[in-house]
Amino acid sequence: MTEPINFVPATDNGKSPDHKTNRCGYMLTATPINNRLSDFRHMAELFTRRDEAYFARTLGVNNLRAHFNNMEKALRKRLGGDELGISENLAEAQDTLTGDQIFRHLVVQRSRAYARESQIRENRTAAAFPERKPPIVADYSIRQTYGRLLDLLEKAFERKNPLFSLPIYASR
Repeated sequence: MTEPINFVPATDNGKSPDHKTNRCGYMLTATPINNRLSDFRHMAELFTRRDEAYFARTLGVNNLRAHFNNMEKALRKRLGGDELGISENLAEAQDTLTGDQIFRHLVVQRSRAYARESQIRENRTAAAFPERKPPIVADYSIRQTYGRLLDLLEKAFERKNPLFSLPIYASR
């Protein structure tokens, strides 16, 4: 079971208030990493409050920034270049992250495939997910919906007889 993250509301100066107002919460995102591994570090900083040693006692990571910088260097070396495009090298990034203790402790990944596999392992049967259907394109006409408004806008900005005139844009 994943432990919830306790969010402590900050005061205007960014420091935690003295009274106990911790709230339990989860961060949900489909893309914890868009371009660089530091994208994930920035999300973790939302609850570590940029305390680089936040995971020192629990996971043995004494400096969060250095930890992620080292992972990025290792991934760059593995890819053989200076440019680090995570989206173009998803398999390598996945391998790097799968072995990382911070990622393993903070990220919970769930998909239909994962749900089916784990249910088969536990119950020998899988839940039936609804069959995905292609999106339905709505019959839509911008002219039918906004025709009157578009006509008014066109009339308001006609050259010969505009509804209003902006002198700095007037033709000479």
